[in-house]
Formats: sequence, structure tokens, C-alpha cells
Amino acid sequence: MQKLIWQNSRGDTVDLTAAPYGITEWDGFSNAGLNIQSQQVPFQDGAVFLDALMEQREISVTVAIQDNNDLSARYELKRQLISALKEAHKQSIWHL
Repeated sequence: MQKLIWQNSRGDTVDLTAAPYGITEWDGFSNAGLNIQSQQVPFQDGAVFLDALMEQREISVTVAIQDNNDLSARYELKRQLISALKEAHKQSIWHL
């Protein structure tokens, strides 16, 4: 089972794969390109590995709220989700 957890800089976390949320579609989590950085000096056979950097990519996630047709619960869950996601500072996402 895969999990997708979002954390903002305030420490608020949202597990987008656990009830009452559910992911209906996600894209951009696989096939990340790598930029291998190496260095070669004169008269050296081969190269020295320096670093491997992941290339930037867009991640797209579509989330559904499971609320059993309770409109007030739906609005409260939506408000909590938007509050956790809207912060413009450092945010982290874990794909487990």
C-alpha cells in the first residue's frame, strides 16, 4: 500500500491516502531524471563521482473527500485541507 503525506512548515501533516481523504489520481512520482555530476582530472583513468541531483518535475494529485453526504463535514474537511496546503513556505511531501 502506498502512502502520500504532506507536511507544511508549521508541522501540520495531512495523510492524503487515509480516510476521510482519498487520492483519485496522481502523476509525476515515477521516472525522476537524474543529473550525475562527476569530475575528471588530467592523466586520470575514469572519473570521480561528485553528486546525483534529481531534476525538477511537476507533481499532480487529485484528492476526494469522503463525507457520507454531510455538507458541513465536507466544508470543514475542505477548510482543514486548504489550510495545510496553502502555506507558501517550505513544505514536504513523502511518498511511501
